[in-house]
Amino acid sequence: MRGELPAGTKLDVVRHRELMALLDDIRAHPAHYPVLPIDAPRAALHAANPDADPDDPSLLLVRVDGQCRAYLGLTPQFIAHGNGNGKDKVFAFSTLLVDAPLRGAGIADRLLEGARAFGPLLTIGNSNAAQGFFRKRGLLRLPPYRVVYLPIGAGHGWSRLRGGLLRRLNRRGLPRLSVFAGDLFDRLRPLAILSRPRHLRRLREHLPVEAERNAQACDRVPDACESLLDRLAGRVVWRVATINWLLDCGAAGRVEGQALPGQYHFRFDGTPRSYHACLLREAGVVRGLAVYLCHRIHGQWTVSILKAFLPDESWRGLVVAHALDLAAGHGGDVIRGGDDFEALFTALRDGRPAPVRLRQAYADAPAEWPGFDDYQESFADGDIALY
Repeated sequence: MRGELPAGTKLDVVRHRELMALLDDIRAHPAHYPVLPIDAPRAALHAANPDADPDDPSLLLVRVDGQCRAYLGLTPQFIAHGNGNGKDKVFAFSTLLVDAPLRGAGIADRLLEGARAFGPLLTIGNSNAAQGFFRKRGLLRLPPYRVVYLPIGAGHGWSRLRGGLLRRLNRRGLPRLSVFAGDLFDRLRPLAILSRPRHLRRLREHLPVEAERNAQACDRVPDACESLLDRLAGRVVWRVATINWLLDCGAAGRVEGQALPGQYHFRFDGTPRSYHACLLREAGVVRGLAVYLCHRIHGQWTVSILKAFLPDESWRGLVVAHALDLAAGHGGDVIRGGDDFEALFTALRDGRPAPVRLRQAYADAPAEWPGFDDYQESFADGDIALY
């Protein structure tokens, strides 16, 4: 049951052009931010989003008696119409948090009402509690999409064991023991991954990659690739500027020494994460492009294939081959891709079905809006959000 909003409650909208000014205000008035809505690297990162206009909303803050007690982050992106004519901007939820003492007072509803004023909304990869909240507030439950996994050696099982044990210890109110166990697992992890080089070699040997094709890693995607993206893209609009922004995000996310006050609730812990891209060539000609994220998720070092722009399915082996190279360089336990990689992952596992996880999404849009298919291409998925 929704409670009454506390006296002195105010909703503030932080526009895209105001992100850095918000950071200055946090530094100047730390007492106003017992809940910290953003840190320095993320503010700089989101301020550079090429899909955002100056007046787009970036953060919605709920202040109670002048203090920030809740926030909702929004990441703008474009989705093309199904008929190929035009595109519309949507605002993807990147994070939503209400300070624990004020939950149940209707503050999350106030944030959602504020966000609905700006246009179509999209939220992906939600907790069970968040899904219940969105259903009760009338958001459209989209069909779940499938994320498929390719485990690499024993590191996959080791990470799952570590994550499961730590979750059980935390649920039983034993955080110190959880920290000790996590440190012990991390110290012993090299023993669990001794088989990784051999497993990587075996996977490469079984990948279907044609001899005249190769993947060339790139720090920046050339502007000349814009027409290729237009030709091979799905419903989510990816531009060269968008991909290069993601490539820059890896460097921004590693900034240290933030020195910001307050209680920062989001789970960023300094864990390295980096975006990568490669040009897919055939006889020296660029025929496709792939974008990846190397990160730690659910206790596993993961290489996520975010998006592959391919002329046809025969190029998927080359995309996975580059993912294996990234896994070798970044200590990956598992490769993650969309369900279009399921058949290849299963073949690489000698016919054993590849592990699958369902990701749930919700949307809020006018009835006349063209729809949210191919929403799984969003780079604002809760697992890979830039916040």
